[in-house]
Amino acid sequence: MSFVPEQTPRPSNEEIVIPFTPDLLNELQHNLSHKDQIISQLAEKVQQMEVKLLSNSKPTQETSNESKKAPRKSTDKSNANCRAKKSKRNLQNKSTNRQQLDKMNCESRTRKNPLQMLQVDHPTGFEHTKKAFYTHIKLLWDLMIKGSVPVAPDPNHLQQFYQRFSNSSQIESAIDSDGPTLIPIDAIKTLREAREQRTKIGNYYLYLPEFLIRYVRSSLAKLGIPVWSPNLYEQPDSVYNKACCISALQTFRQLAIGGAYSYHNINISYVNDVDLLVQTYDHYVHYYWAGIFHKEQKEIGAHRLMNERKAIQSARQKLRDVRYKFALNQNFTKQYMKVVTPVQAHSNEEYYAPKEIYIAHKLPFRSKAANTFMHKLDQVICNSNKENGGKNQRCCVRINNPPNTMFTKAPKGLPLDFYDKVWYNSKLPEQRKNIADWKCVAFLEDLTSLCEFTTEDEKLGDKRFNNKHWDVVTKGYNLDFLSVVESESENDDEGEEDDSDYGESIELEIDNEDETQDQDDEDDITTRKKGGKGKERQIEVNDDIEIELEDEDMEIDATHNSNFIGGLTEAEWNAWQ
Repeated sequence: MSFVPEQTPRPSNEEIVIPFTPDLLNELQHNLSHKDQIISQLAEKVQQMEVKLLSNSKPTQETSNESKKAPRKSTDKSNANCRAKKSKRNLQNKSTNRQQLDKMNCESRTRKNPLQMLQVDHPTGFEHTKKAFYTHIKLLWDLMIKGSVPVAPDPNHLQQFYQRFSNSSQIESAIDSDGPTLIPIDAIKTLREAREQRTKIGNYYLYLPEFLIRYVRSSLAKLGIPVWSPNLYEQPDSVYNKACCISALQTFRQLAIGGAYSYHNINISYVNDVDLLVQTYDHYVHYYWAGIFHKEQKEIGAHRLMNERKAIQSARQKLRDVRYKFALNQNFTKQYMKVVTPVQAHSNEEYYAPKEIYIAHKLPFRSKAANTFMHKLDQVICNSNKENGGKNQRCCVRINNPPNTMFTKAPKGLPLDFYDKVWYNSKLPEQRKNIADWKCVAFLEDLTSLCEFTTEDEKLGDKRFNNKHWDVVTKGYNLDFLSVVESESENDDEGEEDDSDYGESIELEIDNEDETQDQDDEDDITTRKKGGKGKERQIEVNDDIEIELEDEDMEIDATHNSNFIGGLTEAEWNAWQ
């Protein structure tokens, strides 16, 4: 029997109050005990069903030995498979744990600042909410224009703020209460020009209703902050920076709930995670933008130049991809593919607003032949797009005496005639040897026929093309390091000829008398070493003493022996002398 409470109509404006009596408590306890009994009975039935399944899965035992051994083998195999699977799972878990630990250790080593937030700190699904919060901070800080740099707050505003507030609790009570504003709302410069419309910001859209704009401005008016601008000269936990952080968090949560960032696909659960938002705020404001702010203080225009470099580099990458893809689809020769592969081989382009065209900048290391090849390749791509109905490339004009590019790093390993002769000859011999593939050339002597494939020479392979055109194309290039390489190779060949007998065995003819003499000397040395232990100890101490003692032994042996070598007696030896 289950307990079903009586359904009474809920009052519209009054709170529901259920009287808690002893009878109600006893009835609840009885119902809980009854449910526990039902659960225990169900658990017993489940166990019985499992036992039946196991008994049915076991094979019937027969009298024959084969039938008895069969299930053992199957169980052994199944156990082995289970163990193998468990071991694999354990290894996979260990490997994944190690990879996660290694990743966390690597990222912890790369943490440059305590306020820096790494990818490990981001929970899953937080990316869209983070980008929306970044957009909100840039909106308050007036950094929506690309290349903008934070500005320090007005010292008068800081002085007035510190006269009103001394701790963060006062800030929270001021912004949460319905108290009066400290300054007029019309004096708030933040979001003064904001309008109720949908605005595209990067890849996202932002919609700010009028009441949300007024809410942000009134929140700043309660704190007496006419311009929302954190003080990057102070610590993140200063009272003024705390006020900026609290106002940013509260207004972002209100705008997110109001639907201003619905185009970002934010997760509302992360909007309510205050600790995560505070960590994200400190990273974005006091680490990322603080670094840009201090760098701009040292070098004015550094941030704008960095953004320009990034934009130009991305444009160069796109231009390279278009050329490389077209050359690959058209089966260009190997020497042409070498030229279009590196990004550094392509020039950057600058937009000229009065004429609405792009002007190609000059690469100082690129030769005239390489410039002509790139220009003709663009023409071929443009004509191909027109014929196939594809999208036309932007109009890029090459003018006389174009400005030099800011990317002066030359690619390495390209064919020799890709590099300008004057630029190449100005390098040191070792640099000229390493920077270019001086054994290979890519372009014809006649520049008008480049990238047209009307001549047979342009269709030749790499080796055949080099054998035919290398001598003519390389005229004017300083290749004096080749003579040094040839001389070194000749010296190596001579050294190999001088050492031609090294490692071979040479047979020497030795007379029998010399062999017997050497054998006698060895026997003599062994007999002398057996003479006494004291002599051996003295010989081991000093080599000079060893020689003197050996001479002394020889003299003693000569005096005591009655016969000399050859069978002569002492008297015959003296007479012979």
